[in-house]
This record gives sequence, C-alpha cells and structure tokens, in this order.
Amino acid sequence: MEFALNYSPQAAALLDQGRIQIDRFKCPDWADVITAAAALRPVYVHFPLIAGDNSLADADWDGIERLLSDTDTPFLNLHLAPRMDDYPELLLDPLATNRVVSQMADDVWQAVKRVGAERVIVENVPYLGDTDDDAFVRVATDAAVMRQIIVETGCGLLLDLAHARLTAWFLGMDAVDYIASLPVRALRELHVAGIHLIDDKPVEHQSLTEDDWAYMDWAMHQIDAGVWAAPRTVAFEYGGIGPRFEWRSDPAVIEAQVPPLVEMVRAVRV
Repeated sequence: MEFALNYSPQAAALLDQGRIQIDRFKCPDWADVITAAAALRPVYVHFPLIAGDNSLADADWDGIERLLSDTDTPFLNLHLAPRMDDYPELLLDPLATNRVVSQMADDVWQAVKRVGAERVIVENVPYLGDTDDDAFVRVATDAAVMRQIIVETGCGLLLDLAHARLTAWFLGMDAVDYIASLPVRALRELHVAGIHLIDDKPVEHQSLTEDDWAYMDWAMHQIDAGVWAAPRTVAFEYGGIGPRFEWRSDPAVIEAQVPPLVEMVRAVRV
C-alpha cells in the first residue's frame, strides 16, 4: 500500500528537509499545485466530480483522461454526493429516493464507460442531516445503496473514515457497525483525517485525536486480517491549499503525525 498526503507548502517544506517521508502527494486538479508537488514526489489527482446530480454529462472527459494519464493517477474518483436542492420532491416525501439512486448509478456508469470499471472508485460523503437545501441526500450514504451501485457497475470503494464516522453519528449508529456494513471488500483507497468539535460542531480534515488514531488502528487491522480488501493508497487528508485548508496545515502536526501513520501502513501484511 502507498501512503499519500494532501499537498501543502508546509508538507512540501518538511519533505524537502527530510523530516517526513511519503510515497505520493494527493492533489486537487489544479495545474500549479500538481506541478509543485510533482517536483518532489509522484502525485495523484483527487477530482471534484459528483455522482448524483447529472453534472458528469457536461464534464470535460478528454481533459480528465489526459490528466489521469499525465499524472499516472490510478483511479478516477467520484463523490456519491447528490444534494437536497437537486431533488425537491424529497422535501415532500423523504422516501422518494428512486430517482436519486438511479441518477447516482447512471453517473457512475458514465465514468465506467469512459475509463473502465477497474479505474473508477466512489467515495462516501458525510451525512450531516437534511435540514437545508445544501445537505447531502441521506440515501447516498446508505450502505445497501452503495453496495448496489458498486456491484452493478463493477467499480471500487473510496472509504473516507471521517465521513463514515460523521454519518454514523448523525444517523445514531455505532461507527464500527456502520463502517463494517459498507462494501469494504471493494476497497481501493482509504482516507483518514481527524474530527474536532469547533463551535459545538464536528469538523473533519483536522489533526488526529486519540479517537481518530483508534479508528485508524482498527482499519489497519481489518485490512491486515483480510476482512477488508487492501487499498492501493492510504491518504492522510490534513493540510492543503487555499482558504479552506491553509488554516489547518500546521507543520508541527504534519511532522508529528505522518511518520507513525506511515509506520502503521507499512506494518500491514499485504
């Protein structure tokens, strides 16, 4: 398994100084970031593509495939992320989810037909309730629906541990039970990040807390025991570029937490 880290200037400086070691940088599909990261380590692109809102019909597929090839990105990721404002009928009938599931599947099929099922992975998003139009549709995080889409299309799973834990919390479920119910036999990529309470709200993409380390350790044991498929990449989603991430790119956190994460990944026998 490879270990990847969100690209940030802080991470780049630590790597250049030999204070951390990683296999790849995980980058957004921004040319300048990819160029900067690729000067230090191999990169792969994490695309902002969504399955569930029909936006893939207008995607620049030629550009996507060119970027996949130029960066040797192994998988094309899609977020299972339909939002409430895309489906006004759900405001009247929360159970009217057939159109949502059908659209997600149709969108995944578009990607599969372009690059092949073996190169497509779908990511679980965090369900945080459906009290506003911008909220994700709850059925997108339903384990049975995710399994149905993966089985029907032949794609793989990108499991985001923090997203899954947030979803379980808002659904009133045990996080281990919820994660275990996901199609983990199709796991191709794993994301890990911390969750902090900020203004009484859980916020992801933070430094790892004691609880976060415990879930990471559990996940590595599941992979080591063969309960989950072994992902090609484990990515630490801390740090980044721009207003959303630059305030959570503390070099002290990166230097302290990357080495033990790498050690945990390397210890798995796959």
